[in-house]
Amino acid sequence: MSKLFTTYLCGFLVIRFGAIFDYLMPLTNSGGCRKIRRMNTDDSGLSSRTAVGLFELAKLVSAAPIAKAITRKIAFAELSSMNKSDLQNEFKEQFGNGSRSLYSIKLNSQADCADTWEALRSAKAEKICGRSYSRVHPFNSSPCLYVGSSSNLTKRLMEHVGFGAKGTYSLHLLCWASGLRGGLDIDALIYPEISQQILCAMEDQMAVESQPMFGRRGSV
Repeated sequence: MSKLFTTYLCGFLVIRFGAIFDYLMPLTNSGGCRKIRRMNTDDSGLSSRTAVGLFELAKLVSAAPIAKAITRKIAFAELSSMNKSDLQNEFKEQFGNGSRSLYSIKLNSQADCADTWEALRSAKAEKICGRSYSRVHPFNSSPCLYVGSSSNLTKRLMEHVGFGAKGTYSLHLLCWASGLRGGLDIDALIYPEISQQILCAMEDQMAVESQPMFGRRGSV
């Protein structure tokens, strides 16, 4: 093996595995690969610890309990006639009140993605009803409006419908969606017992898969 090649190989290993090795000791007696201080700027070993942490998290996620799946359909035309107390009771009966949950809010096949995106974009820009609307992402034709997690799904869904506080970031559907065509499917996964860490990891994956039009794409 030539001295040049040996030096190149050692340098590559230091850079690639710098988070694992502090130094690479001499491989030959010829001086072709002397002790080389690692070139990775991550001297704390953060990348290695992150990889280990993600691996441990993956094991926890794979062992997560089975969720109860529930779907609630809402037509846009129904929004204007909804009664707050009645809807809250319906949500409580369907979704419960205290379990940790993952949920997505998606357009049904009769709804138009572009019209829906534009309606909320305009509502947010014009500050319709004085509400705090969810973040609007560039239009991507995804039928998914929102992905989230909650420890009180009934309360969170009431906020999305528009019966929550004005300053809470949510969809506030009552303010802009009642005249649209089609409706929504709310798909929820209710977990009897699950850690927030696992829930956030699965929320992130749902967001990657669904690419929602609005809100945070995942837990961060």
